[in-house]
Amino acid sequence: MEIHYIRKLMTSHMVIEQMELPSEWEMQMIAHASLENVLFADCICEDGRSDLWYDITGKQALDVLLEDRKLGYDLLCRILMGIYDGVEGVESILLRAESLLLMPESIFLDYERNQIYLCYCPGNVLAINEVFLQLMEYLLTKLNHDDERAVELAYGIYGQAEKSGWSLREIKSMVCLSYQAEEMSEEVAETQESEVTIGIEKENLQVSREEPAEEGWQKYLTRLKEALHERIPRSIRDIFGKRHTFGKKQKEKEQKEKERFVFEPEPEEREHYSRPTVLLAELTRAPEGVLRYEGEGACTNLAITGEEYLIGSDRTCAGYIPSQTVSRRHAKITRVDDIYFVEDLNSSNGTYVGGELLNYKTKISLHKNEVVIFADEKFRFI
Repeated sequence: MEIHYIRKLMTSHMVIEQMELPSEWEMQMIAHASLENVLFADCICEDGRSDLWYDITGKQALDVLLEDRKLGYDLLCRILMGIYDGVEGVESILLRAESLLLMPESIFLDYERNQIYLCYCPGNVLAINEVFLQLMEYLLTKLNHDDERAVELAYGIYGQAEKSGWSLREIKSMVCLSYQAEEMSEEVAETQESEVTIGIEKENLQVSREEPAEEGWQKYLTRLKEALHERIPRSIRDIFGKRHTFGKKQKEKEQKEKERFVFEPEPEEREHYSRPTVLLAELTRAPEGVLRYEGEGACTNLAITGEEYLIGSDRTCAGYIPSQTVSRRHAKITRVDDIYFVEDLNSSNGTYVGGELLNYKTKISLHKNEVVIFADEKFRFI
C-alpha cells in the first residue's frame, strides 16, 4: 500500500492509491455514513487512476506522535478504545471491519477534540486480528516501561491477541476492568482516610466524656503533638528543635576554627603566564541554528538546540510561539551533522519554507537567510 501526503492552503490529505473499487452499495453506505472517529475518503480519478483522499487536517499520525514521546497508560487506553469504537461503528452500518487500516501511519489523533481516528479503506481484506496483533507489537516497542499500568495492560492485551478466536470485545473488557481497578483503588484510599478521621473523632469524643473537659483537652493536644512529631521528617525536626541554640553553636564553631588554623602568607612567586592569541571574530560569532523573528507579534528569536527541536504554541515546546494561528505541535526541526531539516507536523495553517508550502511528513533542508513561516509568524534562518 503506497501512501503519500498532499498539502493545500487550508487542508492536508493522506492519499492512498485505490486497490479495489467499492461496490455501488458500499459507496452509498459511505456517502451517508457519519461516524465520529472514522475517516472516509473521497475517491478522485486523475490520469486514468483513482486515489483515496483522506482529510487529515490538524491530526497527528501515531507513528509521528510516538517519535519523541513514550506511550503511557492514558494514550494506550485511548487508542484501544478508539479501535473498538471504530470497529463497532462500521459494523453497525453493515460495512466490513477488515477495511479499517490499523497501521501506525493511518491512525490519527486530534489534539483539539482529544479523539482517535481510523481510516476506512474499501478493498482492504487483511484479517483484523492479524493486523491488530502487528499493531500491538509496534506499541510494545514504544511503551513507557516506567508506567506500571501501561505495561500491565499492554502485555496483557498482547497475550490475549496471540490466542486464536479472540474478539475486540474482550479487549474492551480488559480496558474497562483496568479503569475500574484504578477507580476502586482510589475509592479504597478515600475510604481508609475517612475511617481514620472518624476514628480520631470518636476517640476525642470518648476522652471528653470520661474526663474533665480541661484535662481531656490537654491530653488531646499532647497526642496531636506526638502524631505531628512522628509525621515531620527528622531533618526538619532537628532544625526547628534546635533553632534557639543554632546561632550560638555556630559562632563557637567558627571561633574554634579560627584558633585551630593560622594562615601565614606564602612568598609570592613570579611566574610568566603565556596568553594565547584569540581572534576577535571567534568571540563575536553568532550562534548557529537561530530563527530570527521578523513578524509583528510578540514572538522572540528561537535558538535551535538539540538534534530535535519542536515548535508550536504549546508551552512545553522548546520553540514556543505564543500565537493562536500556530498549532500546539506545529513543526519540528531536526539536525543532522551541520544540516537542519524542517518538517510540518500536519498543522492547521501550514509551514512555508522559501515560499513553498510543506506537505505532511516531508523534510526540507534549511539554508542561511531563508524565510520560514509558521502559520502567519515569519522567521529567518541565520
